[in-house]
Amino acid sequence: MTEAGSDDDDLPIIDVRSPAERMGESAQAAFGRWQDEFASSRALATIAVLWMLALASAVGTSAYTNFNVGVPVDAWTKFYELSRSGGYGAATAALAGLALAALAGSRIAAGLGALIGVWIMFVGGCGIAVSFHKFHGPVFFVSNRFATGLASLGTIVSGAIVVVLAVVLLGRPVEVVELS
Repeated sequence: MTEAGSDDDDLPIIDVRSPAERMGESAQAAFGRWQDEFASSRALATIAVLWMLALASAVGTSAYTNFNVGVPVDAWTKFYELSRSGGYGAATAALAGLALAALAGSRIAAGLGALIGVWIMFVGGCGIAVSFHKFHGPVFFVSNRFATGLASLGTIVSGAIVVVLAVVLLGRPVEVVELS
């Protein structure tokens, strides 16, 4: 006779989970390994910082070229041109960069995202100011001032979302990853 319980150790383990449950757990484990690999190598953090630097340079050069029209113009035309330097495209790209920063835990990328979000809010404010001023700008300026002001308000809100998410990422505790 054998010891009590030793017969149970020889029995095969039967997995009673469905294939979908096994696949879900497998994908979750694979994503965790992928995230750990990138976090430990800091490659994703570098990509997030480079993404935000590229976005900041694109927005900055757009603002510079729009603000320096070349011909002498009044201040309201310059504000109008400046209001076109950031918008929904920049906010969407900043959100993508913040997603990378969240995956990598990059505070530098989150800080750059906050600065870009503040800039998007500023140019949205310029758009509202131009919309409700007695501005007779370029021919392609929208004559419906309410719609233009509402679109600029949407730009401010999208910039505020970027700033709030960046501040949340900046407030997260830093996880120290040991490199092996």
